[in-house]
Amino acid sequence: MANEKNPAVPAERRPATRGLWPVHEAIDRMFNDWFGDVGLEPLLPRAAAALQIPSTDVAETEKEVLITAELPGMDEKDIEVSLNHDRLVIKGEKKEEQEEKRKDYYRKERRFGSVYREIPLPCEVVTDKVNATFAKGVLKISLPKTPQAQKATVKIPIKGA
Repeated sequence: MANEKNPAVPAERRPATRGLWPVHEAIDRMFNDWFGDVGLEPLLPRAAAALQIPSTDVAETEKEVLITAELPGMDEKDIEVSLNHDRLVIKGEKKEEQEEKRKDYYRKERRFGSVYREIPLPCEVVTDKVNATFAKGVLKISLPKTPQAQKATVKIPIKGA
C-alpha cells in the first residue's frame, strides 16, 4: 500500500485489464438486456456434455509414438480411431438409456455425449502396423515410426559449463 515512506507503491491494486473493464460491463449489460438476468451457466453443462475433448498423453520413443486417451464410460464399439495424413483422429459417441418401472413411479433417463480429439503426429508412422487397444475406459495406441523417422532422431549431448 502507498504510504509516505514509499509513494511508488499504488494505494489500490487493480487488474492489468482495468482499461477493458468498461467494455466487459457493457457486454454484460447487452446480454442482460437481450436474455434477461438468467446468465449462461445453465447452458454450459449441456454444451460440455455434447462434445468433450478426452484427456490424452502423447509420448515419443526412438521407435514409436504412444498415445493414451481416457474415454470413461465408453465401449470399444463406440470409438473410432483413424489416421488422416499427419494426424490421429479419435472420435466417439456414447448413448445411454435407463428405464425403471415400479408400482408407484416411472423413470426414464437418456444421456448422450460425443468426444473428438485430433492429435498432430510428430513424424511419419508405419500405418499398417498401428495398434490400438481399449480396456477399462483407456485407449492405448502404438504408432511405429518409419525407418526414416527413426534415423532422423538425433540425440545431442549436453556439456556442463
